[in-house]
Amino acid sequence: QVASVLGRDFERHLLEAACGSPSVLKELDELLAAELIRRRPAATEHFAFNQAIIQEVAYQGLLLKRRRELHLRVGMRLEEAARAHSDGTEPAPILAYHFLRAEDEPKAFHYLCLAAGLAKRLYSNHEACQNYQAALELAAKLGQARAPLLRDLADVRSTLGQFDQAQTLLEEALQEKQALDQLAATYLQLGSVKERLGDYPSALDAYERGLEALAGGPHSPERARLLAAIALVEFSLGRFQEAIARCQLARTGL
Repeated sequence: QVASVLGRDFERHLLEAACGSPSVLKELDELLAAELIRRRPAATEHFAFNQAIIQEVAYQGLLLKRRRELHLRVGMRLEEAARAHSDGTEPAPILAYHFLRAEDEPKAFHYLCLAAGLAKRLYSNHEACQNYQAALELAAKLGQARAPLLRDLADVRSTLGQFDQAQTLLEEALQEKQALDQLAATYLQLGSVKERLGDYPSALDAYERGLEALAGGPHSPERARLLAAIALVEFSLGRFQEAIARCQLARTGL
């Protein structure tokens, strides 16, 4: 039952950590003899349940409180190992899984954000969407900022060609409290999505609203990006003089 918490595949040292035992060799030998598990690959410390149903039945047999305790114990052990050997990014998905099941919401949120960012960088877009969505749900409960997650999720949706969903996410992000430069970045992203949808007037409106958010402040790269985006739309619409004027303003601000 304890091994079932680790998933279909598991390592001996994690099982020992979950059990709180220095050795589980005897128990593993008994499971091997009963053909409930197998070594994977041969002659290593990696094991796997022979059938998914065996792992599932064993897991369902655990009391909920016991499950949470075991998931927390495994998560803490994996976290300790991650700190010793890396920046913690690589095992983020499995850490998020265990801390979610342990109902440790702050840690789950932290690793969901890392896992989502990792999946995004690797273009594992559907996995990224799932992690961002789960992180957003926890952010609302924990009082964490949601706008950065909404923007990142919108970016993934855009990569998938789901522009309507991306637009909805960015409009939601605009309702969140943000620093002015981040608000301008949200308008910039929203304008880009509207361009992809072929709605150039709305794209220009989003870019102009981004400039308004920065009005009165110093020149900034974000302002230059907004001006450059407006110039590209003006160029696409055949308004070349307007495009040149915007480019000159953008260059002045750099």
